[in-house]
Amino acid sequence: MAKMRSNYLSRADIEAVGGKVAADEEFRHVKGETGIWISNYARVLSKRRGKPRILKTVFQRGYHRLTLPQYMHGKKIKTMYYVHVLVAQAFCDIPSWINPGERVEIHHKNSVNRMRDIAGINNATNLMYVPRRLHKAIDSIAEISVNYKNSWRKMNFIQAAEYYGISPYEFFGSFANEKEKRPDRTYGKYQYYSPTIKTEDEREVKIEVRIVRIREEKGK
Repeated sequence: MAKMRSNYLSRADIEAVGGKVAADEEFRHVKGETGIWISNYARVLSKRRGKPRILKTVFQRGYHRLTLPQYMHGKKIKTMYYVHVLVAQAFCDIPSWINPGERVEIHHKNSVNRMRDIAGINNATNLMYVPRRLHKAIDSIAEISVNYKNSWRKMNFIQAAEYYGISPYEFFGSFANEKEKRPDRTYGKYQYYSPTIKTEDEREVKIEVRIVRIREEKGK
């Protein structure tokens, strides 16, 4: 059966809105919505009025959102969406290290600014799913470095966990809760931790990390 015109996006449709903003830009249909697509560069394209157009979004307290109307049983219903959620749902997979069935949230790798819009903040490459119970801890850290052959090497939390052969859950559990896990020492904006943790498979692993917390970054 032929696709409904409003639910089919052609190359000509993309050209009609000025073309791709990058060679790897891709549009995917927004589930549950007729004639609406989201791109990995956080652009929302609509064909609801026939002619393709890029929808404007509203920036509020760090996040872009838009409202889409639909008619159900003859009644007009409006649904509000956050753009980063649409992007993640279309382009991001849940990482294999997250426990099955665990509640997840969408994390911005480069943090949002509540007052200022940042270009590319909602691009798919800047988003990832994280466990809800770790999200606050992940958001609180501006920088992570591990002691690699007696020098500090910057890594993200996944790389750091892999370096020590532990899970991200175990990695954050070793220092993330500042009220319970006091740093061994501080120097300027840096906090140093060197705990020995016992893993779920009964191994003892020595962790040596240097971190910068977000509040310290803001105070620069």
